[in-house]
Amino acid sequence: MESSSTAMDDDPFLTIHRQMQTICTAGFNRMRDLWDEMFDTNLCLAYAERLPDHMTAFFEEVYQESNQRRERFVEEIAELRQEALDLQRLLGEQQQGLPAGIESRPLFDQRSALDASLEQMRQKLSQRHEIIDEYLLEMETLCEELSEEPQTLSKDPLPTERELVEFRSYLDHLIAEKMQRQEDIGNLRRETKKLMSCLEMIPITEEQERLLNARKFPPTRENMHGLRMLHEEIAAQYESLKQHIDDTRRKLERLWQCLETDPAIVKKFEKLTSYTQTTFDKLFAEHDRCETLRRENMKSFVERTRLEIVEWWDRCMKSEDERARFTTFHWQDYNEDMLKLHELELDSLKQFYGENEQIFQMVLQRQEMWDRMLALENKSNDPTRYNNRGGKLLEEEKERRRISCQLPKIEAKLLEVCRQYEEEHGRKFTVYGTPVQELIEQQWKQREESKHQISSARKKANGVLGVSTVGRTPNRVGDSMVKCSSIMSSNRSRLVTGG
Repeated sequence: MESSSTAMDDDPFLTIHRQMQTICTAGFNRMRDLWDEMFDTNLCLAYAERLPDHMTAFFEEVYQESNQRRERFVEEIAELRQEALDLQRLLGEQQQGLPAGIESRPLFDQRSALDASLEQMRQKLSQRHEIIDEYLLEMETLCEELSEEPQTLSKDPLPTERELVEFRSYLDHLIAEKMQRQEDIGNLRRETKKLMSCLEMIPITEEQERLLNARKFPPTRENMHGLRMLHEEIAAQYESLKQHIDDTRRKLERLWQCLETDPAIVKKFEKLTSYTQTTFDKLFAEHDRCETLRRENMKSFVERTRLEIVEWWDRCMKSEDERARFTTFHWQDYNEDMLKLHELELDSLKQFYGENEQIFQMVLQRQEMWDRMLALENKSNDPTRYNNRGGKLLEEEKERRRISCQLPKIEAKLLEVCRQYEEEHGRKFTVYGTPVQELIEQQWKQREESKHQISSARKKANGVLGVSTVGRTPNRVGDSMVKCSSIMSSNRSRLVTGG
């Protein structure tokens, strides 16, 4: 009994219960003494009968308040568990382990343990959000400066580490693009100003002034496009100026040569090597002066131009019929129109040669190889060639094999470019009035006829006369071959010496 009484005394809840009983008894007695003094027995009893209701209402109120707190704990625990699931989904991590048997612990302890277990994941999420916010702010600033469309970086779902690395690379690309554009702006501005200085011009419009000199000049696509367009426009004007200067120089060189201008004057203008508006103005003035003198010496200019035309006729391998089409060549009425026609003919020849120089070079290369092949064949028909000691015969044989291998390739390539010329221009490419393919076929045919005639002559000589005629070629075929070969050789000489 004593041990049971001691255990009850150690129970704090029982102690509190006894205290409440004592307080309730003392309070009831105080109220009764007061009511007895104030009211009769019936009224005192009526008031006393209300006391249990008051006590029940008090305990109910305390109970409801505590129950509300319990429901709030349950709700908060559910929210924490949902937060844990969200954090695990966003971070791709598992929640830190909870204490064993937490489900059996009071709700308050469960809530506190859950809240503490999520703190590390919350910090990671906060750090990830800070990085995302920093990246988004940096991207917004760069895209605004570069007038680029921004990309997206979502917080839910949270980007993976790889996606963050890729987005960082994207930002680094924008930074590099910004730096490159800023460098391009500096270069374009410097180059444009330099070209404008050569053109001796200054910015005319407000837009040009802004593009070239504005301090606040963000590297947007619009600004870069405007600056590039201005640079291209000025560069085109500068190239046009250079072309005019070069053309004027070429015209002056010919005018000086025809007018036999004082070398001191020529040297003075040769010192004008820069491409500027001032240079052009001085050259143009000199050209105007020389043009005036040219008109006063028209016959001399026409005759010099005719010499050049003949030279370029040869270079372009024009036939006599083709040359005769330029009937003005033989006029004797020297005037400005006549000189202009000669200059147009000369320019046309130069242009034609320049556009087809590859074909002309291939024709000469093929003819040179052809001539060498015929020379070797003539040597092979010479009975005295075996008197030569040493390795010369072997060298000739090697060269003959090389030509027999290379000549068909060169001819095939030449015929192919001539075919392309015919497709582009609607006419055949001719050499001294004969289409290239026809010329090649004629030469091969003449070669076969020549070999046949040589063979026949040898048989006749051995059978009738007994005199060797090896190495001779009948005059008709030989003259045709020599004519073509000599013309080609003449052209090769002009090309090598610069015409």
